[in-house]
Amino acid sequence: MAWGVVEGRATEDSPLAGLKKEHPRLLVDAGTWESLRQQRQDDQRLDQLLGRLEELGRLELGKPPMAYEKRGRRLLSVSRMVLRRVLLWSLNYRITGDKVFLQASEKEMLNAAGFADWNPNHFLDTAEMTAALALGYDWLYDELDPATRQALVTAIKEKGLKSLTEPKGSVSNQMGGVNS
Repeated sequence: MAWGVVEGRATEDSPLAGLKKEHPRLLVDAGTWESLRQQRQDDQRLDQLLGRLEELGRLELGKPPMAYEKRGRRLLSVSRMVLRRVLLWSLNYRITGDKVFLQASEKEMLNAAGFADWNPNHFLDTAEMTAALALGYDWLYDELDPATRQALVTAIKEKGLKSLTEPKGSVSNQMGGVNS
């Protein structure tokens, strides 16, 4: 038993037992998105902020998905860019409803899911890629087709959570890059 889960279901003592069944549920819920859309109409600063985030998201559109490219022994710059793009595009989709953001986020996540690994020798490389796919999966869940959801779940489990709970090498090697 790992993470208080047996046969895909959370046990009573699991930290996952109280998790809401509906998506989104990580950091925000459906009510938060609706509230932001409504508040935007009356709050000039919020409107400017969301407008700027939309601009930043649009600047990333049309760029190819990130390639598995280590700098030295690290994949961190790739993981961080995937996280940035997925968050920007997923947020912008939830705020604007523009499917171009949904499609871009889905393409980026599936591309990262297809990487051979997320550099399990360095904790942050793997953790940030896991966060990117987990947040994108959750925020876009209702819009992703079942095959895409399954591909993302498999990658999160196998390349993210499994490598973080079953590390290869020493703990000092895993955590050595935290301050670098």
